[in-house]
Amino acid sequence: MFRAQTTVALISLILAQFTASGCARPTDPGQLPLTQPANHEISGRVNPGLIPRLNPNRELRGRFLHITDIHPDELYLPKSMVETRCHYLKPRPKKGDSLAGEWGTPKSDCDTPLNLFNITMEWLEEEWADKIDFVIWTGDNARHDNDEGNPRTVDEIVHLNQMVADRMERIFLKKGVAVIPSLGNNDIWRELERVFRSIRSLRANFVAPYTSFSSCPNTMIHRISSAWTSYIPFESYQVFQRGAYFALDLIPRKIGALSLNTIYWYEKNKAVDGCKKGEPGRLELEWMEAQLGIFRERNMQVYLSGHVPPSASNYADDCFWRYGEIVLRYQDTIVGQLFGHMNNDHFFWIDTEDVRVARSQIAQSSFLSRLLSSFLPFHTPPFGTLKKKKKKPVLHDELLVDFSGLPKVGKVDLDDFTVINVAPSVVPTYYPSIRVFTYNVTAPPSAAYVPTTPIDRAVENGVLSLDDGTFDTEDIEFEELQKQLIPGNRLHKKKVDCRRKKYRNKKSCRLKNPRHASPASPSRRNTLWTPLGYSQFYIPDLDEYKKEQRPQFSLEYMTYDLAVLDASSEYPVPHRLLPEPLRNSSSLRLEWEKTKNYVPYELADLTIESWLQLARRLGTGKHPKLWKRFKTYMYMA
Repeated sequence: MFRAQTTVALISLILAQFTASGCARPTDPGQLPLTQPANHEISGRVNPGLIPRLNPNRELRGRFLHITDIHPDELYLPKSMVETRCHYLKPRPKKGDSLAGEWGTPKSDCDTPLNLFNITMEWLEEEWADKIDFVIWTGDNARHDNDEGNPRTVDEIVHLNQMVADRMERIFLKKGVAVIPSLGNNDIWRELERVFRSIRSLRANFVAPYTSFSSCPNTMIHRISSAWTSYIPFESYQVFQRGAYFALDLIPRKIGALSLNTIYWYEKNKAVDGCKKGEPGRLELEWMEAQLGIFRERNMQVYLSGHVPPSASNYADDCFWRYGEIVLRYQDTIVGQLFGHMNNDHFFWIDTEDVRVARSQIAQSSFLSRLLSSFLPFHTPPFGTLKKKKKKPVLHDELLVDFSGLPKVGKVDLDDFTVINVAPSVVPTYYPSIRVFTYNVTAPPSAAYVPTTPIDRAVENGVLSLDDGTFDTEDIEFEELQKQLIPGNRLHKKKVDCRRKKYRNKKSCRLKNPRHASPASPSRRNTLWTPLGYSQFYIPDLDEYKKEQRPQFSLEYMTYDLAVLDASSEYPVPHRLLPEPLRNSSSLRLEWEKTKNYVPYELADLTIESWLQLARRLGTGKHPKLWKRFKTYMYMA
């Protein structure tokens, strides 16, 4: 009886979050008037209009930090049962049972204890606060909602976000270091999922909703914006209130960033319907495209930062296609794409072939759906049936397929690629990790890339728009889709690979107009603002530290060539943070066996070409030791 009453109450509460149009009106109770930002009554916080602007004349250090998936957990209990998410001492552990460590429990479902969170923040403050120019912080600042005995509440989520935000503000923001946060899937309320677990007879039994984060302004966005007040510029505040994304100048008039709300695009988010017309994900993509155009007109380079990486398996089909097309069209403006969520270390790319395949799949899916509905106007799966889950392939196997399938150097055009970097987490899913990038600030200002014309080289080469510049399955007539899918027509012709130069002018490979790509841009050659490499620090053997011992971060590996290390310089890595084998630059090559694990890739920079060269080395099968090291770093094992 109590469970039934609770379920009814929860459903009522959730339905109250939405009106018939799918979102609350801006002036509804609990909503913020969108005509002006509110005065938040949080002690010690500043109003959005009073955020201190960065000094454009501040000396640049040529470094920035990427931190992700912190997941602090105030319920974490040392020596508790690991199977209870490290929350309970009972049932009494038996011999052989796994117990929670004092500082965290690697390779488990337990989150980050507060003592690990504290020493991580202290290490960042001591070692990096005065050595970096900005911080990219990609979400998940609350514990996972995986303890049914202690379900998360909105208040707890906001409190944990506030706790992390206050710490980041004190360490970085108040010292003039720009910080751009982005929303994680665990930074939102998941009550809807619990409701539908309890009432599986609803259509949710086909695919359980992952989140209640839906369209338009809602109380969750309002609460998060309260915690992030110091980070959101005044001019972006109304945009954030509507969709939880915003733009920021990291280095005034030089480098910008977009904080993306990837939850609208996330395939598991069943509170929205992908990126169809009118959906919040579609509106965000249109905003993102407009912002990239503005940054490009200002001759700035941009980092895209978000939580869930933009892959075909993570994003709804139409969101992935549209995202991929936009980032390819603004290749000369986007200098990097940084994401988290996966808790492991890897990179991948989106190319024109990915866009073509995604676009074709959307068209076929739409056609088959309409074909079915023409025979069965009211078609639903049988009552009570569940969708069978396919076995998910292992991520490193998927990457190896992509790496090995990359065409040879002379057969691809670098205009057709954009690279995504995924950083490992602070939460010890494997081991706590932090990534520190370097970028080129020593090239003369005259070397800065300036777009030559609004419509540049790629368009001149004939890569024009597809039809009228859109490919919307909602706008294409049913009969036209039929024609496309009849054997012998375009989608059934001999397979093309849009990455190969000979196919790039095929109609199915053309992207929306205009398309901006240049070999002179910072993502393509080492020039001013080009990312040069990164160093990854972690805490190995975290579970072996006793209560009285303080865990220490140490270097796991770097992407740099050994030649850049100089004992007389603090760049790219402060000398005292280098392991002993790397401190004597004169003997580095002589002691290769001791140093090779720290410098496995020896990349000259982090341009698109460098990443693809590394992918070819990993995928050829000629460097099995390198591939083995890549997997080792990927899982820190």
